[in-house]
Amino acid sequence: MDLKIPKDPVDAIIVAFLWAEWFTQKCLCLPYKLYIKYDYWSHNRKVAAAAKYAEENPYTFPDND
Repeated sequence: MDLKIPKDPVDAIIVAFLWAEWFTQKCLCLPYKLYIKYDYWSHNRKVAAAAKYAEENPYTFPDND
């Protein structure tokens, strides 16, 4: 793969800004994506634990007498 360096300074500045934007986006999105994955994982664990508890301890309706 040939890396072509722009000869025009304006083109070089545009390429530098585009690369910086891509790099910043990847660096800033990574913690957010990891947080979302952890949040889904912990929520699914809580749902599974609640379902297991509900299965082991079914609800009994109180008597109206």
